[in-house]
Amino acid sequence: MDAGMMDAGGVDAQEGADAEEMDAESDGEGGACSEGYARPIDGGPMGDELVLEASGLAASRVTPGMLWTHNDSGDGAVLYAMAEDGAAMGRLTLEGVEAKDFEDIAAARCPDGQGECLWVADVGNNALERDDLVIHVVREPDTGGVPFGEISAAPLVSLPVSYPDDAVDCEALVVTPDGKALFMIEKTNDPRPRIFAHPGSLNLPNPVVLTEAGRFDSPGVPIDRGYMVTGADMHPTEPRVVVRLYTGVFEYRLEPGASVVGMDDVDPLLVVAGPLSEPQGEAVTYDDSGEGIWTVSEDREGMPGQVLHFYGCEEE
Repeated sequence: MDAGMMDAGGVDAQEGADAEEMDAESDGEGGACSEGYARPIDGGPMGDELVLEASGLAASRVTPGMLWTHNDSGDGAVLYAMAEDGAAMGRLTLEGVEAKDFEDIAAARCPDGQGECLWVADVGNNALERDDLVIHVVREPDTGGVPFGEISAAPLVSLPVSYPDDAVDCEALVVTPDGKALFMIEKTNDPRPRIFAHPGSLNLPNPVVLTEAGRFDSPGVPIDRGYMVTGADMHPTEPRVVVRLYTGVFEYRLEPGASVVGMDDVDPLLVVAGPLSEPQGEAVTYDDSGEGIWTVSEDREGMPGQVLHFYGCEEE
């Protein structure tokens, strides 16, 4: 759990391509907060007794009002669905997958352009010793908005992930809503964490070879683990990224046409400091409309029932 400059040769072009994709996405349906975010509202405790260490969070792109999460290391390859009040909706097991250390999840278009997918990052690398990092991409099931029990599905593709060097630990996954590009943000106590990008469109089923695309000033504070980025998500329609740290949640409202690398060019908006009610917060997502943000914490005692928190738009 604990843990330069822009590269030449391809990343500049990638930023331009990503900018075009993000501009196209921003023309879609959905909203965004024009001001800041209101104080959190309790959504309710997560009701599935097997969710003990919620390490990632994603809003369904198929079933409005439903969220997906997963446990940290120590669980099977299971994704847990819940309503926004925390009520358990069901479990999705990834067939043929051995989970090592799931750290984040994103909901975005499938990489083949057909339907919506859940992107699950099995990339935890605290000891900096893993050589089997992978992102599993599975089509999101249409559950009809009702409890569905236990189902299973094989991933559409499992993408091996590698970095320019082995001494990298990233836990924050950002996938563009169109599913054509992805980024990983480093989890480090360095106040200038790295952003890694895939240089070019994803080419299934080739491995994801990430390059260092840039750095940004962590909005954390200079205490132990205070700068560590533990989760992130991209807005469904606007060029915005929400970033989760142990010490707070921040939104980057990027310049028009900017990619995720543009986080270093804007001052982040504070969504919430802490919060103290989430002592080990690692999970964050925009809601399906883009007009709010959901967060939840792991439980330090390994107990179920951590409470979801929702941050809606602040009244103008």
